[in-house]
Amino acid sequence: MLFAYFGPETLLPITSVIAGVVGVLMVLGKNTFRFLGLIWSGLWRMVRPNEPSVPAPHITPTPTGTGNALERRRAKARTAQETEARDEHGR
Repeated sequence: MLFAYFGPETLLPITSVIAGVVGVLMVLGKNTFRFLGLIWSGLWRMVRPNEPSVPAPHITPTPTGTGNALERRRAKARTAQETEARDEHGR
């Protein structure tokens, strides 16, 4: 248990290194990381060319007319618009 002691003589160099890394990351800024991300994704596409660039949706779309609430609202709005248009043309 005596060897598990972490005193200031061991922690100060570690925290100094961590502070240095964080400082460099702050100096580089987000644009540099965006650029590195573009390079990384380009290299990744070269390694795996068959993968789609956009991932597949995680929700499968439901067919029309199976009780989808959004589809029912859209159909109701279309019906209301058609009724309004018919009433305006009929006057």
